[in-house]
Amino acid sequence: MSGNALLSIEEYLHTSYHRDCDFVDGEVLERNVGKRRHGYAQAHVGAWFIQRQPALPLVPFLWLRLRIGPNKVRISDVVVAEIPIPDEEVFTSPPYLFTSPPYLCVRRSRRRRRTTTVDCSDRPVDRDEART
Repeated sequence: MSGNALLSIEEYLHTSYHRDCDFVDGEVLERNVGKRRHGYAQAHVGAWFIQRQPALPLVPFLWLRLRIGPNKVRISDVVVAEIPIPDEEVFTSPPYLFTSPPYLCVRRSRRRRRTTTVDCSDRPVDRDEART
């Protein structure tokens, strides 16, 4: 669903799509919804965090809109937010963790107050690297 007419960010945010779409610089971009293994992995990542509540003050969300720039909104595969959960339908501040096509893992470090992006498409994330 890539259209020729450009939309404003406000129009995009107030529109519902049959399958939610990414928004990049005025264009609505169709998102790959994945296949069986992809859906299975998403469900298990979410379940892993749910099973560890309340010990971990984190809450998982699937397919959440994240506003990553003034004119960019991406649909995540999995978002993990810290409690208290931001009171917004479209997250605008960096969550604790999120995954999004093409398999980018973004982590926010509490200690260093920075966001790290790691391309996870070719390799698993090392446990020591995940802790930084």
